[in-house]
Amino acid sequence: MNKIPDSKSNIEQIRDLIVGEHIQDYNRQINRLTKDLTDLQKTVADVSRTSEEHIEDLNKQVQQKLDKLERSLSSLKTELQQLQAQHKSLSAAFDEARAEQVNRMQLANLFAELALSLRGEDLLEKLADTNKRNGDDA
Repeated sequence: MNKIPDSKSNIEQIRDLIVGEHIQDYNRQINRLTKDLTDLQKTVADVSRTSEEHIEDLNKQVQQKLDKLERSLSSLKTELQQLQAQHKSLSAAFDEARAEQVNRMQLANLFAELALSLRGEDLLEKLADTNKRNGDDA
């Protein structure tokens, strides 16, 4: 029974002598690759976390800018409505002033005709006389 363990030991020793150095190289390479892979996984996780934080910050900034734009738009709409109301009011006032001006002109003509009729003169005759005099002077 002692021979079997000895022969296994001998075989293992021979194997270690023949390929032992290569196996140790492979083990070192596997260990290095495992460490590199672990480091790479950690780096990817860090980059992913940082990217997510950056994206979250950008989303917050975009939302803040959208909120600000919405407030500005709302304010501009309110100002536009106020300006439209003022325009409508001013247009109505302008139309009223124009109508009043026409009414004043009509009133002035009425007073002139009244004054002439009080003097006993006819407006048409007075205008005809004025035109004749202006024609004779020319």
